[in-house]
Amino acid sequence: EVSKSSVARYRSAINCFLDWLPEESQSKNITQLTTGELREFRQSELEAGLRPQSFKTKLAPIKAALSQAVKDRVITFNPADSIDTIPADKFEKDVFSPCDLKKILSVASPEWKGMVLVGYYLGPHIQDASNLLWRQVDLSSRTISMKRVKNGKAIKAPIHDDLHDWLMEQESTDDPEAPIFPSLRGFSVGAYSVGLSADSHAYEINRKA
Repeated sequence: EVSKSSVARYRSAINCFLDWLPEESQSKNITQLTTGELREFRQSELEAGLRPQSFKTKLAPIKAALSQAVKDRVITFNPADSIDTIPADKFEKDVFSPCDLKKILSVASPEWKGMVLVGYYLGPHIQDASNLLWRQVDLSSRTISMKRVKNGKAIKAPIHDDLHDWLMEQESTDDPEAPIFPSLRGFSVGAYSVGLSADSHAYEINRKA
């Protein structure tokens, strides 16, 4: 009834919750699932750095699956109904320090090192960064030009020394349309299991850092 990308997103969100559950709880009957466990899951996700809006998106398919279970009379009530999301204005997110950056770069794959540096020093949306082409980079003036996907706004930003060093280390090409991050270009962002935000390298970065 929905697109393949939506199915992947829903399945990934539900599997994320199931993987979070203690091993002894994973084999229990669905009727034994408690609201308390869902609250603990919410707390765990927020403490791991997930934004409130992102958690709301992750919770939606879990709540929908449980709601269907109520309709099918598998369970008598939906334990996720009382799980409120935290308003974004009440949520404070820490800023990465130079020390944090070093830790992430120490475990990142070569392309993700470049992505992290672009994100840290230029601050673009992750999809804007992954779609960068070499024609957008001017190493002589040390600037990068890009257009934001969300609002179409064009920006021109200076290249930090760390990012400049990484760019200089990359294999040279005569094709201005060649992507800077060839294995990451074109990926979607939204799906938990297939998007850039949950790329296996990115997961490894977050886990080890």
